[in-house]
Amino acid sequence: MHYQTMANLASNLPVLNIPFVDANNNLSVPWLMFLVQMYQRTGGDQTPPLNLTQIQQQYLQTVNILSANGFTGNIVYTTTNADVTLSTTVTGLVKGNGTALSAATSGADYSLPVLISSANGFAGTVVNGTSNATVTMKTTITGLLKGNGTAISAALSGTDYAPATSGTSILYGNGAGGFSNVTIGSGVSFTGGTLSATGSGGTITSVTGTAPISSSGGTTPNISITQSSATTSGYLSSTDWNTFNNKQPSGTYVTSVTATSPVLSSGGTTPNISMGAASSSASGYLTSTDWTTFNNKGSGSVTSVALSLPSIFSVSGSPVTTSGTLTGTLTTQTANTVFAGPSTGSAATPTFRALVSADIPSLNYVTSVSGTSPISVTSGYTPTVSISQAGVSSSGYLSSTDWNTFNNKGSGSVTSVSGTGSVNGITLTGTVTSSGSLTLGGTLSGIGNSQLTNSTISGVALGSNLFSLTAGTGVSFSSGTTYNGSAAITINATGTGGTVTSVAATVPSFLSISGSPITTSGTLAISYSGTALPAVNGGTAQISYTTGDILYASASNTLSKLAIGTTGYTLTVASGVPTWKPPYVRTSFTATASQTTFSATYNVGYVQVFVNGVLLNGTDYTATNGTSVVLGVGCNVGDIVEMIAYNV
Repeated sequence: MHYQTMANLASNLPVLNIPFVDANNNLSVPWLMFLVQMYQRTGGDQTPPLNLTQIQQQYLQTVNILSANGFTGNIVYTTTNADVTLSTTVTGLVKGNGTALSAATSGADYSLPVLISSANGFAGTVVNGTSNATVTMKTTITGLLKGNGTAISAALSGTDYAPATSGTSILYGNGAGGFSNVTIGSGVSFTGGTLSATGSGGTITSVTGTAPISSSGGTTPNISITQSSATTSGYLSSTDWNTFNNKQPSGTYVTSVTATSPVLSSGGTTPNISMGAASSSASGYLTSTDWTTFNNKGSGSVTSVALSLPSIFSVSGSPVTTSGTLTGTLTTQTANTVFAGPSTGSAATPTFRALVSADIPSLNYVTSVSGTSPISVTSGYTPTVSISQAGVSSSGYLSSTDWNTFNNKGSGSVTSVSGTGSVNGITLTGTVTSSGSLTLGGTLSGIGNSQLTNSTISGVALGSNLFSLTAGTGVSFSSGTTYNGSAAITINATGTGGTVTSVAATVPSFLSISGSPITTSGTLAISYSGTALPAVNGGTAQISYTTGDILYASASNTLSKLAIGTTGYTLTVASGVPTWKPPYVRTSFTATASQTTFSATYNVGYVQVFVNGVLLNGTDYTATNGTSVVLGVGCNVGDIVEMIAYNV
C-alpha cells in the first residue's frame, strides 16, 4: 500500500469511482484526506496548520493489516511512503479460492506419488516428476505368457501351446486341451519335417458303399450317408433324436373321470372329485355330527327284542335282551318248487309248490337272431354273436392296441407340410397334405474347411494348431501347405506310383463289415450287426422288445426296459424309477367294542376310510404315519372298517 504526495487540493480531487466508504464501513482514505484539507483551507482550527505531507503521514499511520483469510503482515512508514509486507499464516501446500488461502488437501487438491505393487505377474517402476509420473511396466514371468482376465502366468508347453519339436514328429490337438504326436504308420516316413511315402505304393481303383452308406466311386470317391426318415435308413439327426427322446411312453392313461351320484366329478384330465354331506333329502357322506347323533340313538328302556317270521324262515338270536343280532334265514324246501300263491281258486298266502301250466303266461319269444356287418351271428337256439377286429380293409371293434396307437397320435391342425431348401448339395423337396414323405436328395458337396474345424476324420483332428507340411518323395501339395482353419491342403501323388496290397476297415460293434481286407479289388460292405446301438450314441442299447415294454432312463447314460404291467395296474414312481402298481389296496377289519386303532400300510394323504360302507370325513380319523389309522370315535362290536390305500 503506497500513497504519493498530493501537490495541491485542486489537482488531487478523488475521482468518482473511488468509494466514499471502504469495505470495513469506514471513510475511505482519499475522501478523508480531501475533507481534512478542505477543513483546514476553509478556516479550520488546526494549530499550527498541517501541510499536505503531514496530513498524509498522520492518517496513513492509522492503517493496520488484519490477520485473516490466511494473510498477515506489517507496515513500515517513511517520510513520504508506507511499505507494506504481506505473509501467509498457512503452512505446507496452499490453495486459494479467489478470496482466501487455506491448506491444500492430499488426494483432493494434489496427487500423492505413484507406486506399483508386484502382483498377478506384473511389476514396474515409477519416476515421479513435479507435474507428471513416468510408469514403466514389466512382468515377473519368464517365457510364454497366458492370461485369465485378471492375472498372467507362465504358459504350459503341450497344454497352452504346441511344444518345440526336433523336426521328427507331427503334432495334433488331442481333444484333451493339449497335443500328441501323430503315429507314423507303414508306407509313410517323416524325417526332418518331411512326410514321404515309402515302398512301391499303389492305387485304389474303386471304393463302393452299402446302404445306408453311399460312394460316388472313382479314385477320389465321396463317401456319404443320408439322414434317416420314415422310409429311408441312415444317420439319426439331433432334431429327430430330441423328438424321439421327448415322446410320451406308451401306455394307458386316464383322460376323463366321471362320477355317479352322490359322487361328483368336474371332468377333464385333472378332475376334482367331491361328495356332499348326506341329509334327509340328499345322499352323500355321513358327517361326524350325524355319526355322533346316530350313534347315540337307541338308548331307551327296551329290555328285550324278539323276531317272528313266516314259516318259510328260521330265526336265530331271538330274543335280544342286551345286545346281539336277530338273523332270519330261509328254510330248506322240496326240489323243483317255487314260492307262489295258490294254483287255483281265490287268493291265499303264498307257499312253496310245483309249477302248473297256468303259472306261465303267453310271451313273445326270440325265435331267430341275425347280424349286420361287422356283427355276425350263428344259427340255432344258442346263437353266438361276434364282431371281428377292425383293420386296414375291414370294419370291426377297435382293439386296445389300436386305441393306444390312435390316442397317442398328435392332435394338431397341420394340413400341409412342404420341404424346400438346399445345403451343401443336399435338397429337401415335396409336399405332404395327408400322408406321404418329403424327399431329401442330391450329393453332399462344397463343405468348407471351417465346417470341419475340430472334427475328426480317420483319426486326424483338424484344428488351428497344425504345422506346415513339406512335400517329400512321391507327394506334392496344391492349394496351400499350412492348415489355418479355413484354407485347404491338397496332397497329390506324383510319379508312376505303385500297388496297394491290402485295404482293411473296422466299424463299431453295432455294424458289421464284409470283404475286408481287399488285397486286389473288391467292395467293403457295411451292414447292421444285430448288436444294439449304445444309448450314448443315440440308440436304445436294446435289440428286442415285448409288446407293452416301456423305455426309461435308469441312469444318466443308460436306457432300461419296464415290462407291461398287470391289467388294471397304474404307472407310478418308486425309488426314482417308474414301476407298475395296483391302483389301490383294500384292507377290511371287523371291529371290537370301542376299537379305534387299525393297522394298514398306506401313503400319507392317499387313503380313504369307510365304516359300515360310509366314507368318513378326513377330520374323523388320523392317518399320518403310513402304518396305522386312528378313528376319532370308537366302533361298535362287529362294525366293518375298510381302508382303501392308493399308490402303495
